[in-house]
Amino acid sequence: RKPGTAVASSAGHHSISTQTPLWLKLVRQGNIFSTYYSSDGTHWGEPLKQITAQMDSTLLVGLAAAGGFGTTLLNAQFSHVLVSTQVTSI
Repeated sequence: RKPGTAVASSAGHHSISTQTPLWLKLVRQGNIFSTYYSSDGTHWGEPLKQITAQMDSTLLVGLAAAGGFGTTLLNAQFSHVLVSTQVTSI
């Protein structure tokens, strides 16, 4: 959500594996956000998607999961969640 407004933005993609476990990574470099996934938590490959969004320095982070269908229940488990200001290799 853009700070101070009710405007939300999202970007989706369906090109990731459905096999579990699955690691997800969101990287912010200035106003550029890149998404990655990995089947082993080590090898990330090229970004799945990159978007540019004007943001201030404060960022709130949350996790969500969707079953894909309005009548389908979903069990999701998030573990090993890390939010870092450290710059690491991708």
